[in-house]
Amino acid sequence: MVMNRKYGIDWNKVFPLSAMGDSDEESALLSEMAEEARAYLIKHRWCADVPELYWGLGVGKCFAVFLAGIRPAVSGVDEYLWVITGDLPPLYLVADHASCPAQALYEYITVMRQWADAAVRQEHNPELLLPPVDAAFTKEHGEMLSKRLDFMEDYLKQYYKGDGIGYECWPA
Repeated sequence: MVMNRKYGIDWNKVFPLSAMGDSDEESALLSEMAEEARAYLIKHRWCADVPELYWGLGVGKCFAVFLAGIRPAVSGVDEYLWVITGDLPPLYLVADHASCPAQALYEYITVMRQWADAAVRQEHNPELLLPPVDAAFTKEHGEMLSKRLDFMEDYLKQYYKGDGIGYECWPA
């Protein structure tokens, strides 16, 4: 199989939104999350529009990874971004560090784990480069996010490592 890596993205690992979900209910939940991803990006001043949105992986009502093709409102903004949404703080990630959805989710877990750990410790260190999270910086929110991150990490280990599905995308 030839890997198409335009923009550093493994396009064999993303799918049209119409391919989301294993059931009508799951597809509907993931469709809602796709709209959340689109709305999340549009609220940033540097994003004029999201004309392309692809599904990578996810579990309805829990989390989903999308690849967004955006129309930047300012120069110097990446055309493609990963967006993670769900029952957790949304976040966008540049595709430079993640060529596939599994890597994007791994990056999300890594970055958000820093926020969760700092919140649990109540460490307000300005030198920590924490992601923007629209939640109070409390021990309780840190613990809640940690539980969700543990679930996502277990999901990655179960479905994207060891059984060959997406294994080539798993970070070294």
